[in-house]
Amino acid sequence: MQGTIIHYDELTRCGLLRDEAGRVRYFRREDLPENAVVADNLTIQVDVSEEGRPPVVPVTLTNPPVVPADEVLPVRAEVVPERYEPYAASEVPAQRGGWLNWPGSLIALAALIALALSGNEPSPRGGRTPALLESFWGILTAVMLALASYLFGSGTRRWLVRLLYWPIVLCTGMAFWMQSCDGFEGDTASETYLYLLAALFVAAYLLPYRRR
Repeated sequence: MQGTIIHYDELTRCGLLRDEAGRVRYFRREDLPENAVVADNLTIQVDVSEEGRPPVVPVTLTNPPVVPADEVLPVRAEVVPERYEPYAASEVPAQRGGWLNWPGSLIALAALIALALSGNEPSPRGGRTPALLESFWGILTAVMLALASYLFGSGTRRWLVRLLYWPIVLCTGMAFWMQSCDGFEGDTASETYLYLLAALFVAAYLLPYRRR
């Protein structure tokens, strides 16, 4: 029997063809010659036994429905699991810190070094002047400067950096006042520290800042 292949599945080695009478029939690869080429829309000679191979009745739509161009067909919406939903614009995590924050971090670190070098100079009255770090307020200032350097570098919320600046100023004033009562005298390191403290204000309030 001669027919035209409608569909052939290589995996199942089965297919459908339309014979000369227009009937759709089922066939197997074993029904074809060994060297036969199988492809859709190819006319082949098939030895299909009429017994046990009833014709496949095709289902056709004589009058398919016409959908107007302006009519929207309903589409099933798939629910996306919450864990796969994209971040909202305000929730996109930014890069941690960034080079914009390094000036503030370096200024705080330099201020800490200048604070550590302030005082302990030869005194005209003999001996050495007290150092700022020899007082409780000086040590507290050093701890907060180290924390400020870390906060700048890590890109934490900017209001925390600004909030920390004022206790640093307060503790600095208390350290200068308490040590002055014991003979502390200003030197190059203490003057540099005060300039760096002003620069830290600029970094906390005026310079660009990237929050993580």
